[in-house]
Amino acid sequence: MGWGNNRAVSEVLGAILLFGIVVLALGSYQAFVVPQQNAEIESNHDAQVSNEFAEIQPAISNAAASGRTRTTSVTLGTRYPVRAAALNPPTVSGQLSTGPSGDVVVENDGSPVDACALDDSREDNTVLRYKANYNELGGTGALVYENGITYRETDGNRPLVKNDQQLIDENTIRLFPLVSKEFSTASSGSESLQFYPGETGIQTFEVASGDQLNISFPSQLSDTEWERILEDADATKSGNTITVTLTPSDDTEYTVRCTPVGLGSSPKQNDPPEERAYPNPSGEINPAGTVKLEGQSLDKPNSAIEMTFKAVDESVNFSETRYSFFYAGPGGGNISTMTNMTGNGDGGLSENAVVGEGYVNLNSSIEITESGTTVTAKFDNNPNQKNLFGITFIIEETGERAQYIIGV
Repeated sequence: MGWGNNRAVSEVLGAILLFGIVVLALGSYQAFVVPQQNAEIESNHDAQVSNEFAEIQPAISNAAASGRTRTTSVTLGTRYPVRAAALNPPTVSGQLSTGPSGDVVVENDGSPVDACALDDSREDNTVLRYKANYNELGGTGALVYENGITYRETDGNRPLVKNDQQLIDENTIRLFPLVSKEFSTASSGSESLQFYPGETGIQTFEVASGDQLNISFPSQLSDTEWERILEDADATKSGNTITVTLTPSDDTEYTVRCTPVGLGSSPKQNDPPEERAYPNPSGEINPAGTVKLEGQSLDKPNSAIEMTFKAVDESVNFSETRYSFFYAGPGGGNISTMTNMTGNGDGGLSENAVVGEGYVNLNSSIEITESGTTVTAKFDNNPNQKNLFGITFIIEETGERAQYIIGV
C-alpha cells in the first residue's frame, strides 16, 4: 500500500518536472530566441529600405533628365512570422515625411542667377525623411534625402548612403530642386513616390577672374562634409546654410541648368530662361550637335546593353567613360558596376566603372563614324527593360563631355 502511494507521488513529481522543463524552454525561447530572430528580420528590412531610399536620388535626376515621370517605392515596415508558442511585439512601422527646406541660390559676384523660375505660389523646396520604429534593432537612425545626397542620421554623425552629386561638373551647375507640399505617412506597407519633372531653365554667363560664384542652400551636413562630397570646392556654413564658392583664376564661362522636380505633382514655374551661349554646352544630356544616340537595345544573355551612335559632321573618338547613374525601376534589381565597354573591336575598360564614381579610361579609343557605331556596355548583373542608365563619354578631339540616358 505504501509502495503504491510512493509510485503515484513519483509520477506526479515527474509530470511537474516535465511541465517545468517545458515552461522553462518556452520562456527561454521567448526571452532569447524570438528577439534574436526578430532582430535579424529587422536588420534585413533596414538593408532593404536603405537600398530603396537610395533610389530616390536617381529617380529625381532621371525624371529631370528624361522629362518623364519616375516612380519608386519605400517599404515602410515589416512583419514577424506567426509563432504558435511565442508572442510577437507590435508590427514594425515606419514614417516617411517631407519637411520644408529652402531655396538654392546662385549668385555671380553678388548678382542672382535664376534658372529655375519657380513660381512664388509653389510648394516649398523639401527634404525627405524616413524613420523605422524597430522593436529590437537600435541605433539605425533616420534616412534623409536633401540636395541630391542621401545620408543616415546616427548619433550626431551622418554617413552617406548614396553620393551621386551632380551639383558641380566643372563649368556646369545642375540644380534639381525637389518641391512638395508637406505630408507624413506611417504604416507597415509600401509607399509609392512619383516624381514629376518641370521645365529646364538654362543660364549661361561669364565669371570674371577673381570674382566669386556662390551656390547657397540649406543642409544638415557640415561644410567639411560638403567639401568632401564636392571634392575641389570651398564650402562654408552659417547657421543652417551651406555656401559653396567657386573663384576662377581666369575669365570663365559657366552654365546653370535647373530642372525642378515635384513630388506627387508637377512643380509650378514661370517661363524658365533658355539662354545658351553655344549649341552644345559641356555635359549636355543626349547631345545632338556632335554625336547622336540613334538607338539602344538589350543583350540580356551577355548582361549588356547595345547603343548605336552616329557622328554628326565627322568621325570622333570616345576616349573615356563614366557610369553616371543607375535607376532600377520598380523591381528592377541592382546593377552597380560596368565591367566592359567595346565598339568595333576597340575599347575595353582600364578598370571597372562603378556607378556614381569617376571617369575610366578606354584601353583604345572607340571611333564613332557618320555611318554609325555600335557600342556595347557589359554589367555585373542582367539589365532589364525597367532600368535606366546614365553613361557619359569624353570626346577625344575636343574634351567635350557627352551624357546619355539609356533606356532599354
